[in-house]
Amino acid sequence: MSDATLLALVARRLETHPPSGAAVDLVVAAFQGREAVDSTLRGDKLATAATAAAAGVTGPPAAYLAELHVEGFRGIGPPVALHLRPGPGLTLIVGRNGSGKSSFSEALEMLLLGSNRRWAGRPKVWEDGWQNLHHRHTSIEARFNLDGRREPLVLSRRWADGAGLDGSVLVIGGKPRPLETIGWAQPLAAHPPLLSHHELETALDEGPSRLYDALAGILGLGDLTAAQETLRRARLDVEASIKTARGAVPALRALLEKAEDERAATVLTALATKVWDLDVIADAVSGLAAADEQSTLRRLSDLASLPVLSREDLEEAIHRLRLTHAEVERIREGDAGRADETAALLQQALDVHTHAVDQTCPVCGTEGVLTYDWRLRAGQRLQELRSQAAALRQATGDLQTAISHSARLVTAPPAALREAGDAGVSTVAALQAWQRWAQSPDDGDAIRLAAHLKTNGPLLIAAVADVRRAAAGEMQRRERSWRPVAEAILAWLPQARAARDAETAVEALKSAEAWLRAAHDELRGERFRPIAEAAQAKLDRAASGQQREPRRAPLDGGEHPTAAHPRRQGGRGVRLGAGGHEPG
Repeated sequence: MSDATLLALVARRLETHPPSGAAVDLVVAAFQGREAVDSTLRGDKLATAATAAAAGVTGPPAAYLAELHVEGFRGIGPPVALHLRPGPGLTLIVGRNGSGKSSFSEALEMLLLGSNRRWAGRPKVWEDGWQNLHHRHTSIEARFNLDGRREPLVLSRRWADGAGLDGSVLVIGGKPRPLETIGWAQPLAAHPPLLSHHELETALDEGPSRLYDALAGILGLGDLTAAQETLRRARLDVEASIKTARGAVPALRALLEKAEDERAATVLTALATKVWDLDVIADAVSGLAAADEQSTLRRLSDLASLPVLSREDLEEAIHRLRLTHAEVERIREGDAGRADETAALLQQALDVHTHAVDQTCPVCGTEGVLTYDWRLRAGQRLQELRSQAAALRQATGDLQTAISHSARLVTAPPAALREAGDAGVSTVAALQAWQRWAQSPDDGDAIRLAAHLKTNGPLLIAAVADVRRAAAGEMQRRERSWRPVAEAILAWLPQARAARDAETAVEALKSAEAWLRAAHDELRGERFRPIAEAAQAKLDRAASGQQREPRRAPLDGGEHPTAAHPRRQGGRGVRLGAGGHEPG
């Protein structure tokens, strides 16, 4: 969640002085968190700065501390109430050492966060003394006035007698529930509710960076600083992904240079360019690159899948040739060869006898031969001749079919055998066997064709089987050699793709960072100006001998109220004192 006022200022600056390109979206996303920045880098569209400031990315309503009730905590024994005038501005709690300022401040932090940062790194006695030694019943309750709400919001923690420090439950509005339900969890985590005098001293002692962070929170610029940090971390992560991907390339090159595989050469070429050709690399690993007809892998694949002449088909073809040829010869040995002509003559004689009463033969002139009995015998003979002729035609047709079927088994040597080249497999014997196989007789002689199939078919089958087996073995050998390289590439490819996408993201992130840095410096100068002017005025008065009590004013004039959590309302909702603190 972001400070509404601060985000509105950022929105106006983005409209008047926008950064270049995609940096505008990244600036807006930075105020919404790392997930939003990552989403923007993926290309998702987020709300603009103006709509984000106006529509709800701005967090919970402004809250102002009105009352703080403490009992049995640290230096406070019986119940004590601290009443404040809630509203924007800076409230000072002043008192002597030991008056309870630190106990009140730590009680508020304990109430909101369930812990106390001041105790971190301290001796265990600081934490052990969380409960007042003389009053063993402990509770903390705070009332906050919220913008847009008539009734105050009450938060409380109570410990059962004898319970440990972690034995309390946060109660909000009368119900046990976490800070997330009112939108305070993230703001309080990013900006803890208190900055004690001790923490300020520590910031001063720890150097400019720590002091810078502390002052950013005091000036209400914490969200802007957090946005800068979000972009910085995103950029570092993106740059790390690029560095990781590029750092893996030398070892990958060394592995590829040792590999005896043309795919390794393809990948090395793709890696040699200024911008890696990841699509070519992915194709090489998947095998798509081997689709090139001139590649060794493609030639080996073609050899391993050479068409196979089936022994069953070969034997069946030889058997049919011999069988149909024998059937034709058997039928021809009878009168079937002249059956058609004889049947035609008998049919003509029967036709003539049908239309004449004369029994004289019209061919030889013999009288009394074309009798009724002759007609019966001639009709019967005609049927026999026609049956013999049909059987011959059927047998001849079967023979031609067998010859055609067998001829289809005989093909020219495939291109894979002729173009095997230096694929690592000898194809000489198979090519010669196939060439002999292709020289089959084409004169229609079934017996010669059957002899050709019988002689050359088994030799071709054996030779092709040897080539297929050798090609498959060579492919397996190459694959075993390539597999470790391919696995290394597959493991690297996601990093490489992320690095490729990150190249453009880095520039956009740098631009967004630079814009936010400039905006931060300008806003910091504006908000420091009243403090600097007041300090200079005091120095001027001291120099001129005018010792007047300076008027105490809100740190930032109350001009920039924020809405994330109590510590940040209008610069401060409450500012508890900076006195010393003793355990117990």
